[in-house]
Amino acid sequence: MNERTAAWLRRKFRIYYSRLPKDQITTPRLSLREFGITSFTRKGMLRHLSFHDRADLLGFLGRRGPSRVYHSCAYYRQANSKENGMKGKGWMGADLVFDIDCDHLAGAASMSYEEQLELARRQLVRLYDEFLMGDFGFDPKDMQIVFSGGRGYHVHVRDQRIMDLNSAARREIVDYISGTGLALAFAEPKPGKLGYVDWTYPHVDEPGWKGRIGRGLPSMLAEATEKGVQEYFREQAEAHDLEATTKFVSSLERSTNQAMARDPLHPPLTFFLPKEVDFLLELLKRQKRVQLTYGGEVDGPVTYDVHRLIRMANSIHQSTGFRVVELDRDQLDGFTPFQHAVVFHEEEPMLVDIREDVQLRLAKWDMTLKAGRQDIPEGAALHLCLRGKAELPQDVTVETVGKAGEITGSREHVNS
Repeated sequence: MNERTAAWLRRKFRIYYSRLPKDQITTPRLSLREFGITSFTRKGMLRHLSFHDRADLLGFLGRRGPSRVYHSCAYYRQANSKENGMKGKGWMGADLVFDIDCDHLAGAASMSYEEQLELARRQLVRLYDEFLMGDFGFDPKDMQIVFSGGRGYHVHVRDQRIMDLNSAARREIVDYISGTGLALAFAEPKPGKLGYVDWTYPHVDEPGWKGRIGRGLPSMLAEATEKGVQEYFREQAEAHDLEATTKFVSSLERSTNQAMARDPLHPPLTFFLPKEVDFLLELLKRQKRVQLTYGGEVDGPVTYDVHRLIRMANSIHQSTGFRVVELDRDQLDGFTPFQHAVVFHEEEPMLVDIREDVQLRLAKWDMTLKAGRQDIPEGAALHLCLRGKAELPQDVTVETVGKAGEITGSREHVNS
C-alpha cells in the first residue's frame, strides 16, 4: 500500500469514528478493559490503552483513525499498566469468547470468499444453538454474536458463572465442543454372532453428546441410503479426513442395507462389524462437532487465552472495510456480510490503479474490473484498496475524495 492510499484510508476511518454514535460502543465495563490499535501509517500495535468511558474512546479513535481496534476479553484493575507483565494489570475475570474463522474450516480452501463466510455462519449457528444454548444452557442475554468484519464470527459469553474460569477450565469447554477426547462407546459393546457388535443407541432425548449420537446415527444411515451408500461414505470420509478403502466401503454398504431393511427408523447396529461401528461413530462426531483450529473450526487459543484481545464491535475491519457487526440470533439467519456489513457506499468516481482483474460483488455494485487505471465508485475503491487489489495513483494529485463517508450498516439495518 503506497503512502497516498494509506493516508486516504486513515482519513476515511477517522471520519467514521468521529461520527459513530456513542450507543454503537457496546463493549460492557469498558473502563476495565485493555485496548489496542494498529495504524495505516505505522507498524506494530499500540497496546495497554484504557478509557474512562465511550466519549473518551470515541474521541481517541476519531483523532487517530486506526486500522484495527481491539479490546481485551479480560477485565483488569489497572488495564493500562505496563509493569510486571500482565500480572501488573490485576486480572479480575474474562469473557468466554469463541472465534469461528473460515480459514480453519474443512473444505474452505476450494470455496469463494462468500461461500467460506456462509460456511462459517452455519458453523456459528451450530455452536450457538446446539452447544452454548443447548448443552451449556447459556441465556441469550448473556451472549453477544459479532461478525468479525473479515473471515468469521465471534461469540462473547458474559455469564457470571464463567468469568473467573482459568485457561485449563476454558480448554475443557473447547475440548467438549470439538469432541476432543470424547468416549464414543456410550454402551459397552459385546460380541455378537459372527463377531458382530451388540450395541444400543443412547436415547434421543439424552443431553449432550449422548443424545447427539442417538439422533445422529439413524439420520446419517438414512441419508446414506437415500444418496447411495458407497458414494455417501466415500465423500464423507474424504471431507472429514477419514480412511475408507473400497473394500471397507463395500462391506459398510452391505451392513447398512441389512440394518435399514430391518428397521429404517432405528437401524440396529448388530449388523455392523466393530470397525464399522467405530467408523460410523467417528464420522458422526466429526460431522456434529465444532472443531479446534489447525484444521478445525473453533479457534481454541482465542477461547482459553484469558488475556486475548478481540475486535471491538462496530469497528471497521482493515482488510475489507466491513463493519464488525453486532447481531442477535434472529438477525444471524438472514445476515449477508456483502450486503449488511458494508460501511462505505459513496458513488463519487475515484481514480485508482487496479493491480489485477477482479470481480466485485459488494452492496449495490456488481462489476468486472480489468487491471489498470480507471474511475470506480469511491466505496468500491476503498474496499479494493483494503484488500490490496487497488491503490491510489502516486503521480496524480487528488484534491478531494468525495463525501466524507456515510455511516450505514447499523444493527437496525441488518434485516432490511
